[in-house]
Amino acid sequence: LVGGTFTSYAGIPRGHLARLNTDGSLDLTFAGDGVLGDIDSIALGPGGKVVVGGSISPAAGQPLVGIARFNADGSRDDAFSIGSGFNDRVLTLAVAPDGKITAGGLFRTYNGVGRGGIARLNANGSLDTSFDPGSGFWGSVNSVVVMTDGRIVVGGGFFYYNTKDVYNVVRLASNGALDTGFNVGTGTGGGAVRSVAVQADGKVLIGGEFTTFNGSERKHLARLTTTGTVDPAFDPYVGADGTISSVKVLSDGKVLVAGEFTAYYGEYCPGLARVLSTGDVDRDFVCDG
Repeated sequence: LVGGTFTSYAGIPRGHLARLNTDGSLDLTFAGDGVLGDIDSIALGPGGKVVVGGSISPAAGQPLVGIARFNADGSRDDAFSIGSGFNDRVLTLAVAPDGKITAGGLFRTYNGVGRGGIARLNANGSLDTSFDPGSGFWGSVNSVVVMTDGRIVVGGGFFYYNTKDVYNVVRLASNGALDTGFNVGTGTGGGAVRSVAVQADGKVLIGGEFTTFNGSERKHLARLTTTGTVDPAFDPYVGADGTISSVKVLSDGKVLVAGEFTAYYGEYCPGLARVLSTGDVDRDFVCDG
């Protein structure tokens, strides 16, 4: 599944959403149903349903709602009822096994109810009021990950959450309360977090625009312990020479990073690198441009 600003794939019209076959050809069995607006995030839900977030409107000339859901064949899911939806862009999505959707972005409300940058929806699209972020975040929420125990790790460009000072990465309880057991100190300071990923052991990887974390040099990539401190066992050395915008933990514990860089750990690897669990670059992964 791919989403973005495009309006065609291989010359065939597709409005910002398409599904590709394993050989890269367009899957003509997936309708896509003509999304109106740019897509920033895609998440898969139960039953193969596809949730998309971005600057999405339901129809031409209609206000932005930020989110839509499609059936496995790409037809619009009419059972997903969001009312007036979000009042601004949705940048990140995570879908739980029960179908609940955690959304983050630039929005301040959902269906008229205050939700500062983060909200959780029930599977039918209604607001899940058991998740209450209070006044929420001030700034952008760029990445959310729902952990297996229901806690939520959030990264972005923000400086407070529900009136409390926070610095671009936090962990929330499943009810939306700030998890005070995850203390990042001064965090990434003024450098936004673009992407978060959580290992099976609960350690958190963050990538972004930052060059330090709580006073320690960490150029665009860091791993945090379960309590929010820098993990000294993960040392990226000189790190990346530019922003890391996506972080993915692989099944073998290695980490795939992508972004606006040309080198990582001193090795030439423009835009894409694979990182060992120690933070060193994986030299068996050749990406020479």
